[in-house]
Amino acid sequence: MFFNNKGWQKIKQEENETIIELEEPEERIKSAGILTKKDQLIIYGGLSLGSIYEDLWVMDLRQGKWEKKEAKGEKPEYLFGHSCTQYGNKMILFGGMNRDCSNQIFELDLENFEWKNWKIVLMKEDIVTQLVLKKKHQKFGFLEDI
Repeated sequence: MFFNNKGWQKIKQEENETIIELEEPEERIKSAGILTKKDQLIIYGGLSLGSIYEDLWVMDLRQGKWEKKEAKGEKPEYLFGHSCTQYGNKMILFGGMNRDCSNQIFELDLENFEWKNWKIVLMKEDIVTQLVLKKKHQKFGFLEDI
C-alpha cells in the first residue's frame, strides 16, 4: 500500500518488475497516536485478530512513508484502547488494556524517542493522587468533605 494525495493505494507486482516493499504497520484497531507540528503521525500499540501490539510507528505525512521506531527506556507493555496526547515535545500515553486495565502513564520524548514511566503514588495524608517523574510532580484532582 502507498499513501499519496489520493489516499492509500495497493502496489501491484507486474512480471519482470522490481518492487520495493514499503514498511508499514499491520492493520489494527484501538491504537492511539498524535499528529505533530512536523507533519508526522505517531502511533503506538493496537489490536488485531489474535495480536496486541507494542510497536511505535511514525508516518512522514509529506512523503507518505512509515518508519518503525525502536525507542529507548521503559516502554508500555502491549496495549490497546489507550489514549495519547502531545504536550510540548512529548507524547503522553495513558491507560489502555492488555491482560488487565492499565492506569499507567508514559511519556515519549519526540526528539530522542525515549520512554519514561510516570509512577502513580497515592498520598494518604491529603488523599491526592500525584504523578511523580524524577524530582518533578504535579497534583491532579482532590477530594472535598461531603
